[in-house]
Amino acid sequence: MNQTGLPKEWQKPNWHPDFGDIAKEFQQLQALALTLLEQEPNSKVSLEVFEPGYMNLQVQLPNGLTAEIHSVSNPAKRKNRLLAVFLSPDTTNETENYFHSIAEASDFLMNQFPNAPF
Repeated sequence: MNQTGLPKEWQKPNWHPDFGDIAKEFQQLQALALTLLEQEPNSKVSLEVFEPGYMNLQVQLPNGLTAEIHSVSNPAKRKNRLLAVFLSPDTTNETENYFHSIAEASDFLMNQFPNAPF
């Protein structure tokens, strides 16, 4: 199931609590999507729910950059989640980066290319 359109209108998946804190994961991905659209309104974002317990944020920026972003547990601080950002997923150029906040992740994405149009 993919959810496109305005992130404010996305619906949290309805999974069993054994899959973890779905609300925190969903809220973090939704907030990042809203932040990215605020910074670059021509971006495309969608929430991909590919099976119970797994969701990610798919991002395509106007400069062609694609990213797949997951909200993952932080082994050091159980209450705080990390954002795992995979740039150019499923390519030979794929990179994996982790961030502690939405601001860090969005700044990273917006500053990937020095000649980006944003």
